[in-house]
Amino acid sequence: TIREHLGEQEVSISLTIDSLEESDLGNYSCYVENSNGRRQANVQLIKKAELMYTVELAGGLGAILLLLICLVTLYKCYRIELMLFYRNHFGSEDIDGENKDYDAYLSYTKVDPDQWSQETREEERFALEILPDVLEKHYGYKLFIPDRDLIPTGSFTNDHFQDDTRLLRGTFPQIFPTHVNKH
Repeated sequence: TIREHLGEQEVSISLTIDSLEESDLGNYSCYVENSNGRRQANVQLIKKAELMYTVELAGGLGAILLLLICLVTLYKCYRIELMLFYRNHFGSEDIDGENKDYDAYLSYTKVDPDQWSQETREEERFALEILPDVLEKHYGYKLFIPDRDLIPTGSFTNDHFQDDTRLLRGTFPQIFPTHVNKH
């Protein structure tokens, strides 16, 4: 009995199945009758649909997330190498530099051997040995080094200089500022 009011009782009845088996599934009816009438309620017990493939779904999403993290990490660590690999194998995104022979122009101060100091020797060694070794051999850039790549001619005119700047056109790497010195 839930409550009594003016001589009437409100009653609650429960059916509890402790160990539900497949044979217990089906339709259940409850009838209630008193002097006021009769009531009926129907309940159908069905097997709960299981969420299928939860382990497979979680494993697949986890693998995709792990792959995405690995790809982002690879990009962050090897961005320059990936860009050079792409440029060498699939072409360059550089449209303006189609006719260029060099990626960068290397300019350094050249001093007479009589005026060499330890600092100027280090600068020249850096310009002529270390930079080409790292940029050309390791990263694949093609450097224009005047002492190495400039072919001496009988006369050097302004027109000739403008023709040679075609070799240097294009987008230069942001590693070093580029400039051309006229002599």
